[in-house]
Amino acid sequence: MSSTNLFYTIVDGDKYLSLLVLDGEGILLYASLGTSQASLVQLMMKDFRSIKGYRLNSFSSASSKILSDKSRSLLVKNIELFKGLMSDSPSSKSKIKYKFIFGTQLQRKVWTHLVDNVPFGEVTNYSTVAKDLNKSASSSRAIGNCIGSNKLAIIVPCHRVLGSKGTLNGYRYGVSVKRMLLRAELGDNFGKYVKS
Repeated sequence: MSSTNLFYTIVDGDKYLSLLVLDGEGILLYASLGTSQASLVQLMMKDFRSIKGYRLNSFSSASSKILSDKSRSLLVKNIELFKGLMSDSPSSKSKIKYKFIFGTQLQRKVWTHLVDNVPFGEVTNYSTVAKDLNKSASSSRAIGNCIGSNKLAIIVPCHRVLGSKGTLNGYRYGVSVKRMLLRAELGDNFGKYVKS
């Protein structure tokens, strides 16, 4: 059985790095955030061990045998759109083609809900997400686990989900990155929504 070639690259932002994984059609499959290239690559390798059928290739060193010029331009287009997101350009998000390859049915349902219902400049909390999905308020912890399993950072706005009192609860890529993202998105309204 052959493996599907995927291509990863690291994108520099003003305050953090992002590691992106895209398929040969330029569709974003994975996005993680951090401050260390080595840590991002290590996390990607760990995450991709759990799914079969994919071969990870460095985008910068991918040969024309596995990546055509047309495919390369599709990847570059989506990478540039993601760079726009990292620079606080929410309009880029609607143009980025992405697909979930990780997650259970419930996790994907939660992630889709966040994409569709928590826009740039707004926040929500775990119990509200649970209620919106017709789950009991006591399901907040399970919803939190789903949110914490997201592997499409920024695209799925898990950083916009706060504790019930506006607290910055955990974040897959670190609470400091969550704080930085929310400060950039909320601007002067940060203190109105977030209780540090």
